[in-house]
Amino acid sequence: MQVSIIYDVVDRQHPAIEVGHFHNGRFFNAVKSPPFYDGDITGNELRSLSSGGSTVLGTIEGLVMIRNGGGRVFDLIPRK
Repeated sequence: MQVSIIYDVVDRQHPAIEVGHFHNGRFFNAVKSPPFYDGDITGNELRSLSSGGSTVLGTIEGLVMIRNGGGRVFDLIPRK
């Protein structure tokens, strides 16, 4: 991922559902409007802010994120 580029997080199984986006290493959850800052990228892991960073929410490989616990796959699409 490149800094300053916004990446939309798209669920492969349900691409119409808005999940959130990454910007400058931070994850903004789209569950509420406007999206709120919910996690940070540390290395290749997305870590939850609400747990103080101790909970890994997913692993990022290139432009793909795999959610821990359920194995859901998300594509990270650069915004134009």
